[in-house]
Amino acid sequence: MAAVAKPSEAEPAVVPAQADNRPGALGFASDTYTVSESDSMARVTVRRRGGAAGKASFAWHTADDSALAGEDYASAEGRETMAAGQTTATLLIPIIADSVAERTELLDVVIEDASGAELGSLTRVPVIVIDDD
Repeated sequence: MAAVAKPSEAEPAVVPAQADNRPGALGFASDTYTVSESDSMARVTVRRRGGAAGKASFAWHTADDSALAGEDYASAEGRETMAAGQTTATLLIPIIADSVAERTELLDVVIEDASGAELGSLTRVPVIVIDDD
């Protein structure tokens, strides 16, 4: 006959919080990012909100606004994967410094094509590049 655990020996029941069971939604952590032209990289954070169950991935890319790829920043794109439980991912966009006095310029970063989680409402954000010449 199989042994039956006494109540004091039994493993406690683990009931995860409701958010722990959901994959969450992906979106940018801030609605605007700012970088100085002399910085080598702009760092843009994607946050997973409302749960982090399972692996999630998303595609991302930069897009010209008044800042131009190849002149003001290096065009960048990729696919990021977040592990189960991971709630943030940092995207790096190379900034090109020059000695030309310019006005403040903008580029956009876009996330799309999510898998394992849904896209939230903030999927496109501007990065403000402040001239330091």
